Amino acid sequence: SYQREPLSLNLLYNVFGRRIGDVGVLGLPDVFEEEVHSLDLTGAYQLSDHLSVSANLKNLLLQPLRFTQGNFDFKRIDRGVSFGIRFGLTY
Repeated sequence: SYQREPLSLNLLYNVFGRRIGDVGVLGLPDVFEEEVHSLDLTGAYQLSDHLSVSANLKNLLLQPLRFTQGNFDFKRIDRGVSFGIRFGLTY
């Protein structure tokens, strides 16, 4: 039978470029969501044949979401780092 490793760790890097968040109206310029780099860490551990635990940390680079309209900052969202944990039970 296939035996999988009990521990898995993943470091994930993602980047997306500038993209339109809202289309400008009444002659106003479009609102753009500016480039964002993200670094996330996920891990899972198989405690037994039926029990597992996994956790994740997101936004390790502390990148805010920044929106601009023309030459002005329209909105900024400071997200901070988020953490999640999950337990799994299978039969």
